[in-house]
Amino acid sequence: MSTTNLTNITFAFFFPASSSATLRATLNQVIPIIGLKPVDSIADAQLVFTENTDHSLQALKDDKCVIQIHFGGKHKMEVASGLRSQFPERFVVIDDLPQFLSCVISALTQLESALATENDFDSSSIAVTDAIRGKRILLVDDNLRNRKVGQLQLGGQNELTVTASYLEALKLLDGDQPFDVVFTDLLMPTEGFTLGKKREEQIGIPIAAGHYVVNRALACMVPDIVVVSAGNHHDDPNLAALDYVRDVKTAGSKITYHRIPSLIRGGKDWAAAYKLHAGS
Repeated sequence: MSTTNLTNITFAFFFPASSSATLRATLNQVIPIIGLKPVDSIADAQLVFTENTDHSLQALKDDKCVIQIHFGGKHKMEVASGLRSQFPERFVVIDDLPQFLSCVISALTQLESALATENDFDSSSIAVTDAIRGKRILLVDDNLRNRKVGQLQLGGQNELTVTASYLEALKLLDGDQPFDVVFTDLLMPTEGFTLGKKREEQIGIPIAAGHYVVNRALACMVPDIVVVSAGNHHDDPNLAALDYVRDVKTAGSKITYHRIPSLIRGGKDWAAAYKLHAGS
């Protein structure tokens, strides 16, 4: 992707009066936070961000947060502590927009277009697995790059359905057409099915939603269920718990858990995970 005209873009996000938790949840979902990692949340409506080069970014009071976005070459897969530790890629799906969004150089449309069509990895270098042919596959991951790699690796000889939403995945599993294989991420942002006053505070907060997908896939008697995480087990208790999780075989299903075996320009190697699954 060419970034010649998209460097050092500053976006200002303006929110109505809200708690810091609500602001944090909204920022966690807002579109392009490119290569940035929130490292701490501080006083009301104020956040501290750093980018991969550890340069500090501004955090302003009065429900206004200005984010400087730097395009500095290909983004490396790094896992950091903080709210987006399990979202190492470029953006995640949003449910609610800020009250007002201002772009200093009015390049939001151009930026969105570039992101939508980005192809800064060599697809010819991505290993396509021959281990799966003629299968009906469901892939669940909130990360755009991971979904793109999955489409390249798994879509050729199979009927592949890809979704960023674990709630959508549950609906798909309950559908009339059964799946042969389910691939799912483990940590994904809360999608807001909780009720009451806490709802806004919880949307976007990472949870081990992959377990919901596994449970539903088991109930639907999916033969092969593959959980693939790209996170570091030192950064999240859910990932640390995978050290104690054993692969499961039932009468009709097999479940295996994998920390990503290898990375393809920041994407999960779904083919390698399936080979490990098939050989276990």
